[in-house]
Amino acid sequence: MVSDATKPGIMGIVNVTPDSFYPGSRMQGKPMSGIDAILDQKPDVIDIGGESTRPGSKKLDAEAEIDRIRPVLDYVSSSSDIPVSLDTRNPETAEFALSYGIKYLNDVTGFENPEMIRIASENNLDSIVMHMRGEPENMQKLTEYGDLLFEISLFLQRRTKRMIEGGIHPSRIIVDPGIGFAKNMSGNLDIIRNVESLNRGFRVLVGASRKTFIGRITGEPVEKRLSGTLATSIYLMNGKCDIIRVHDVRENREAIDVYRAIENGLP
Repeated sequence: MVSDATKPGIMGIVNVTPDSFYPGSRMQGKPMSGIDAILDQKPDVIDIGGESTRPGSKKLDAEAEIDRIRPVLDYVSSSSDIPVSLDTRNPETAEFALSYGIKYLNDVTGFENPEMIRIASENNLDSIVMHMRGEPENMQKLTEYGDLLFEISLFLQRRTKRMIEGGIHPSRIIVDPGIGFAKNMSGNLDIIRNVESLNRGFRVLVGASRKTFIGRITGEPVEKRLSGTLATSIYLMNGKCDIIRVHDVRENREAIDVYRAIENGLP
């Protein structure tokens, strides 16, 4: 996925989980018509995950994760040419998904496991490296920083260096500051406000769709946070974010297209 100079690429979220924070994104046990609804919105890439990493969630073993994602990968690989990203922190799950032709590897642990680096390098996968402290189970107890943006930048600098040394080409690396992952309300807003500062030669991805900070601002539950998400996406676009990871592909694309047309007269 290559974003152009006027708007970011859009990654559509497919959660094959029973417990993701947004019930509307949960595809586990749903007929494939639910997947079709996402594919019909034409995201630039779809991000398929079988493990919830919401705050407080416990780690899922690879066997259970594979059982969840297998039918979705079967269906998507046979019915769509939209590039697929796999959202996993398990090397065994990543190895399994290679036969389906995945193009992206999205690891919330920031490629902490060297095996994930090896898999990405040997298979020329675009690699999304995210900042997080701790684990999803305890990360929201680790939200105090001396200088949040500096610590994120330093973490990403060290991880991307390790990835390059492990054979991943810099053009394949995408950095994600990890909105909502060991971040408090003010930290999330600081990241979004300063997202352009995180661009150190790599593409930048941000996943803010329907997250808690939006609910804290609007007072709305997760099911009613679309408008707040659209405002965030437009702000991120102006901050030179390259990719936005969202639940509502069509609405985000239309909001960005209209904003750009007003601003620049672009179609």
